[in-house]
Amino acid sequence: MLVGIGVFVVWVGLEHPAAARLGPVQELYLKWGVRPFGELRPELTTTPYAPEISGWPLAIVRILGSGLVIAIIEEFFWRGFLYRWVFGGDFTKVDPSRFSAVPFFGVALVFGVEHMEWLAGIIAGIAYGWLYLRTRDLWSAIFAHALTNLLLGIYVVMTGQYWFW
Repeated sequence: MLVGIGVFVVWVGLEHPAAARLGPVQELYLKWGVRPFGELRPELTTTPYAPEISGWPLAIVRILGSGLVIAIIEEFFWRGFLYRWVFGGDFTKVDPSRFSAVPFFGVALVFGVEHMEWLAGIIAGIAYGWLYLRTRDLWSAIFAHALTNLLLGIYVVMTGQYWFW
């Protein structure tokens, strides 16, 4: 649970108004840690998934889909398959606790850049990867990822910060 909550805090915390006290750290993150590089993204005030537009049933489906479906698919692909596949041979025979820096950080890097908030995505990839290696259990990483996504969905709906979606 702590990994899932921690990733959520990093994900929104880097852009939260309270982080403005970090001064140049937040400015650098907003300018270079979110795609496209060097461009500040426009503030998104609405989305088709917003409850006031689509209704609560679709917003809830979006939150649950992000938390349950996407987290499972991503973790099975990134950590369950790709991380172990990089070692070569039959990926199903690679010990889940086997660590090698190149595959570990390579998968975290590619996982990160598939997200708009690529720097937070890399941090998330490292955190979920660490949890997977530490527990030797892909479901632990799935649970943490699902918790992060569920918290993020709830946060987005409660605050109207739809650019996270």
